[in-house]
Amino acid sequence: MVDIHNQGAKLDMSLERYLKKLYPEDRVDIKRFIEDLQAQGYSPARVSKYLYTLVSIKKKLKTPFKDATIEDVKRFAAKLERSSYKAWTKSDHKTILRRYMRWLGKAETVDWLKIKRPKN
Repeated sequence: MVDIHNQGAKLDMSLERYLKKLYPEDRVDIKRFIEDLQAQGYSPARVSKYLYTLVSIKKKLKTPFKDATIEDVKRFAAKLERSSYKAWTKSDHKTILRRYMRWLGKAETVDWLKIKRPKN
């Protein structure tokens, strides 16, 4: 597929900037996760969405992903549900968090999480 919007170059330029916004203990894992998404054929735009969403989640989670407990994730989910975000944004945040935590080997912290797909 042709990258007419140059998303690949934009991702390369923004990757280090976004990684600096994460806890140091999360940076290596998230960089590996991003590389895995790219290896699976995800588009640069989708990979960028995963990256900036993980940074957004980190701000609300207030703990490194590696150290997050079920209680931390429940607090995040409750705060997310009370937020003024649109239904699709809430769904995307939960989906990306669940996918990343499972990839990280911490499935037990997110297996309880229910994700409702919004209607268009």
